[in-house]
Amino acid sequence: MKNSKINESLARIIFCSIIVLLLGVTGLKAQKTPAQIWFFGDGLGMDFNVIPPKLLSGGPMFSHEGSASITDENGQLLFYTNGETIWNKNHQVMENGRGIHGNNSSQQTAIIIPWPQRQHLYLVILNAGKDSNQSDDLSYSVVNMSDGLGRVTEKNQTIHTPGTEALAAIGPCNDNPSFFWVMTSKRNDPGKLYSYKVDQNGVHANAVVSAFPGQQEVNFIQFSPLGNQVAFIDRTFGGQNAAQLFLGDFDLLSGQATNFRQTTISHNYFFNQLVFSGDGNWLYVTRHLGITQFETKTLKATGGITIADAILGTPQLAPDGKIYLNTFTGGYMGGPDQFNQHLAVIPEPNQQGLVNNFIREGFFVGTGKSNLGLPSFSANYLFNGFSAFLGRDTVVCSGEELLLGPDAEPEAFYVWEPATYLSDPYSANPVFLFDNYSTEEQHFSYVLTVNNEFCEKRDTINIKVRPAPPPEINGVKSICPGAEAIDYNVAAIPGYTYHWSVSGGTLIAGQGTASIKIDWGSSNPAAYVKVLPANEFGCVKDTIELPIRINVELDTETPKGPEAICRNDLLDHAYEVTYANGSEYNWFVNNGTIQGGNGTPKVIVNWENTSIRQLWVQEKSVTIDTVCFGVSDTLFIQINPDTAFIHIDYVSVDETTPDHINLQWHSNFAAELSDSVSVFRRNKAEIDTSWEHQITLDKSNLFWEDTGVEPNQFIYEYQIRAQTICGKEIQSPSHQTIRLKVPTDLSNNQVSLVFNQYSGWEDGVNRYQLMQRVPGESSYEELNTIPGNENAFKIINTVMTKTHNYRVRAEGFEGQVSWSNEVTFKFENALIPPNVITPNGDGINDTFVIANLEFFPENELIIYNRTGKTVYQTSNYQGLWNAEGLASGVYYYLLKTFEPFNKTTGWLHVLK
Repeated sequence: MKNSKINESLARIIFCSIIVLLLGVTGLKAQKTPAQIWFFGDGLGMDFNVIPPKLLSGGPMFSHEGSASITDENGQLLFYTNGETIWNKNHQVMENGRGIHGNNSSQQTAIIIPWPQRQHLYLVILNAGKDSNQSDDLSYSVVNMSDGLGRVTEKNQTIHTPGTEALAAIGPCNDNPSFFWVMTSKRNDPGKLYSYKVDQNGVHANAVVSAFPGQQEVNFIQFSPLGNQVAFIDRTFGGQNAAQLFLGDFDLLSGQATNFRQTTISHNYFFNQLVFSGDGNWLYVTRHLGITQFETKTLKATGGITIADAILGTPQLAPDGKIYLNTFTGGYMGGPDQFNQHLAVIPEPNQQGLVNNFIREGFFVGTGKSNLGLPSFSANYLFNGFSAFLGRDTVVCSGEELLLGPDAEPEAFYVWEPATYLSDPYSANPVFLFDNYSTEEQHFSYVLTVNNEFCEKRDTINIKVRPAPPPEINGVKSICPGAEAIDYNVAAIPGYTYHWSVSGGTLIAGQGTASIKIDWGSSNPAAYVKVLPANEFGCVKDTIELPIRINVELDTETPKGPEAICRNDLLDHAYEVTYANGSEYNWFVNNGTIQGGNGTPKVIVNWENTSIRQLWVQEKSVTIDTVCFGVSDTLFIQINPDTAFIHIDYVSVDETTPDHINLQWHSNFAAELSDSVSVFRRNKAEIDTSWEHQITLDKSNLFWEDTGVEPNQFIYEYQIRAQTICGKEIQSPSHQTIRLKVPTDLSNNQVSLVFNQYSGWEDGVNRYQLMQRVPGESSYEELNTIPGNENAFKIINTVMTKTHNYRVRAEGFEGQVSWSNEVTFKFENALIPPNVITPNGDGINDTFVIANLEFFPENELIIYNRTGKTVYQTSNYQGLWNAEGLASGVYYYLLKTFEPFNKTTGWLHVLK
């Protein structure tokens, strides 16, 4: 059944997809990147907000090679540049936007970066290259977009000089990077890469320098979208026929590039560029008249193609996951430049091979000139190794299974929040299922977070669940022959229509609505009334049927009303049966009084506080030719004593997770409680000690783990509260955690470990145990025990200067246990050698005794005379050297300890 429902959900998704294609894709929600719109070449552009991308033309910008653009979170254009001028979204020169220090003939002339944690501000990193007539520096300008059109507020702030044409940027692969790295090189400093960090404070002045075994100028550089790799071309401009391709590991935290691999590639002038695939597993490098694919794990060429009549320009990964490239003839091949009417396309860059994965005429640009370059972007915005894209928001029927999520990737982790109504919140494709028995549409919102070691992506989907059709028909099941105008109904739900059918009677009113009237016929044991509900969204339920018995002997239903009442609430309780037109009702009670309503289908009863309380009703119905009778079953009424209580068993710091506190509790009469219990907490150290609500749980839960607390810093007090079914508020006695304090004086080998006593157990604490954990081990061993009325342990160090991990374990008289926080420290045990010994046999200062050396049993002592000659050497020194056979004078010593390793040197005066 589950598989069939999943198939139905898939069919629904396919159907919706077809509708989207028929109506146009503009309404489809998609994940947007800052690279949604490109501008390049001679007035050309591409809009990736639609599929396939749309050609833009007629723009004012001219760029021979490099450019940059940026869009907002909705994929709408903010501004773009050729490195010399900045244009706004209206294609007008931005205020103060002329004369920036880039160069439209530089391959990687500019990258636009949102200034981290600075709203409306953007940094335009500019790379003039060595052909610039204005400058050859690496610089930045600041754009303020607070007015929507933007203005340049700082211009041409030099980062370093002289620059090259190589420029790349990378940030963490998430929605709002808190920092970026800008990488480039210097023309006068070959064999080095310069990484500048960009964060909320701007561009850092000091670069992280990475050395690589290159000797020439870095020509082109690019990061992998995950930010864990960097690749670049090292060559001499216009000189040799070969260049070196380098691929290194990049540390996104430090900005350091290491572990360089290299291979030789052919080149001609400057037509060696490169780009990573969206998943970072493949590297594409243009060469003279062709392009080669490399596997990034091995830097081995895995395929390539040659184009004899054209040169490939800059390759660029796009938001649609494809790689686009310029192509042109003439120029450096001889003759005038002639640019093709198409961009070449690699449609599946994440796959191996190029022979069947390269489209020479892949995207039509018309008669416009694409020139040599495509826009540059921070590479993290183009990662597509996995996706969190959840598609459009959707509507489902109550009880309809909906398959969620993107295609699963084996190296990615998936977390859905919240987890409610999902089959598996840690699956890429959980099934959503919710039965909506309310009369209103219910709304749900889910956030999917997908991550791996380097990247995190998120998306949100909103789901609307239509109300379920009514579950049952309301009305009498036993009816007198000939009864007229008998009412039947279902719960009225907006948007639903109802088709009724009747056997054994005649429907006289209400067809199509939620309420009808029926005239019943002669005796019939198998009569019925049915309804088929449906709504305009196709939410249809199977026909609902109510069997009807038509007979003079009525099967009167058992009265409905409170069957369990509270001892303090015995008055004014209502009981009723379903009314049948023409029937009379005579009520009877035992140990109670009918206050009103006798003769009708509803009465009010006052009960007595006795052991037995009963209620029943006799029904009489008179039709045109028949008199019918019936007596209901007896309803027994119970009295709840309302004596429930809640007790906490323990509150305890978790043994493995130091910022978690565990709570366990119990109740004597859980049946007397309402559906939920609430946990409250307060911090004993705070001036305001009011209780704060933490969580509400189903009453079946008897355990909760409090997370994100600081038991090392604070004492926490907890209380469990609930309400009985009689409306009485109850609360547990409060319990508080044990906080063990870190000793402040570690100058000698004895300390006092002090803690607050555990409170909450009715009989108090039986004993406290001091527990020690050896470094590297997970379990604790008992060191000492004190009575439950004490609150300090004295510790004498016997384990040298190793780190000590201690916790206190409280034990109640009924076996309850609570753990404190863990404190970690180590004794100083400083070695104190004397400067003078007097070996004269008087028993005072006769030998070279080093204080605290007993804590370092693994040691080596060497003693030298003034000429450097060794006069004494031993391992595991016991403090017995007395300079026997040596003259008085000054000696020098070297003392080595091995756990931990340390060296102590000094001088010693021997007086005999």
